[in-house]
Amino acid sequence: MSNVLTMPKYFFQSTDSAHKQITELFDFVWPTATAMWNLRWQVEGFLKIVPGATVKQLNARFTEGSDIHGANLQRACIDHTWEKQKESFGRIVLTNAIAIYEGWIEETLKSLGKSSKALQVSLQYPDPVVGSVTGPTAALNNINGTESVPLRDTFHPQLSRSRYYALPKLNAMLKCYRFFKELRNCDMHRGGIADQRLVDAYTEFAGVATTTGLGVAEVPAHSVPAINTPTRIS
Repeated sequence: MSNVLTMPKYFFQSTDSAHKQITELFDFVWPTATAMWNLRWQVEGFLKIVPGATVKQLNARFTEGSDIHGANLQRACIDHTWEKQKESFGRIVLTNAIAIYEGWIEETLKSLGKSSKALQVSLQYPDPVVGSVTGPTAALNNINGTESVPLRDTFHPQLSRSRYYALPKLNAMLKCYRFFKELRNCDMHRGGIADQRLVDAYTEFAGVATTTGLGVAEVPAHSVPAINTPTRIS
């Protein structure tokens, strides 16, 4: 047995957990989307050979032994477009990614002894904001109000030189996050219909929606929302 210790990749255990959850999410979504793409053309090919095949016949051909019941392959592979199904996969990613981030905030604040609803909310909005939400600057000042000088002097200089150090882009990233959070909210609570909050969040996001503005290699794909119209998720 090896005695070599594996150094943790992240400072916080909550970050390691969030990274694993994100990896597992995409390890599920991408292969599943690929499988759906292949199933679509297989069903289409079968129907060319057996025109008018029933849903029962399709299930006997493609789902036998899978322990999956209730599949309607005619509807899923023929009636629904591939673009529509990709949007459904996008909804899975969006809903879970937002939940992972919210969980990461809560667990990280707990580890810092700073768990509060106000801080959890503030770390989901950019500066400045209206109302009672203060945004990340005030939240970080609160968190850093009590600090360990030895830990700060030991870790901060090295971590702040990392290419992943993104504090200067934090507000821009939270504008991006806020847009997608409002997109998720409309999808979950308004039947996928855009509201004013989503449009306002998009206006904020649009000003930083560049690789330079966000400090990323690729800007997340998105569409311009319009009030009282269906949202689109890539």
